[in-house]
Amino acid sequence: NFTMLSQLSDFIAEASKNQKPLLFSSQIKNQFSSGVDYEELVSNQQSIIDLHQEAYTLLFKMQTEVKESISIWDGNMQGLGASLASNCKYRVCTDSSAWSMPQHFLGLVPNLGATYYLSKIDKAWGLYLYLTCAVLESFDPYKAGLATHYVKHQDLPQLFEALDTTRSISDVLEKFHCEPTGYSEYSKYNDHVQKVFEDPQSMEEIMQELYILACHDNNFSKRTRDTLKCLCPLTLKVALEKFKHMQTTSFEKVLEDEALLDARILSSYSQNVVNGVRQRVIHRHHKNRPHWVPETIGEVTQEMVNDLLKPGFKVLNL
Repeated sequence: NFTMLSQLSDFIAEASKNQKPLLFSSQIKNQFSSGVDYEELVSNQQSIIDLHQEAYTLLFKMQTEVKESISIWDGNMQGLGASLASNCKYRVCTDSSAWSMPQHFLGLVPNLGATYYLSKIDKAWGLYLYLTCAVLESFDPYKAGLATHYVKHQDLPQLFEALDTTRSISDVLEKFHCEPTGYSEYSKYNDHVQKVFEDPQSMEEIMQELYILACHDNNFSKRTRDTLKCLCPLTLKVALEKFKHMQTTSFEKVLEDEALLDARILSSYSQNVVNGVRQRVIHRHHKNRPHWVPETIGEVTQEMVNDLLKPGFKVLNL
């Protein structure tokens, strides 16, 4: 909410002024951040736009003014919390990490810098995470390239103590980092993600490829396809088109484009956001599909996609 963003802005200003590292962590068990409080804002679309714009400004200041930043991903993290953590220089996941960008469930495209850092990891995994709202747990964020280090949950007290007295964050992290072993969904399903998401030309192609794989008793493909069928068709097509052009875009340009897209969706398709938030956040009917406009992927035209992605005026003052 606005109060928390104001507090974070003060922390960033202090870190910038004193040239001190910025540390993001949580003292709540198994909870890093649940993201933007859309339940509080859903009745006023302009409030969502205003809060997003404050968050974009915060992310830009953190990226450009803070010398070093570190986030400890111990618990559930999504949306804005995941973006703050993912834009830090040092990103530490643990046994308790659970990372996701669930905006398509809410009628929005992953935002707040998501297109920037997801375009920097493996292309197929970046697109997979950008489209599917999938959750990466435990050390899989490290495997995927989102996190820079993996530290066991049991070692966190000693890690915090060492960070409090060190002059070199990188030296401390190298000491506590360990190469993960054991079960990994990233490793188990990497071949499937590469096959479907490496270079698809359309959402229809993705859905067809997942259908073919699901017919061969591929549980991952069936699960992914079922999830995509529940998500907002419009934002899926917009996200796919947007991701194709993200490889060489600067961080500032990413934030400006994302903010403009947020404003256009909330202006032209606000009912999708209202329906998504009510279904997913307020009533918590996770198994029921919200009413989307357009209702299916096939009904989303290229003209609709182009109108949302075309160049426009700047909505941020970075």
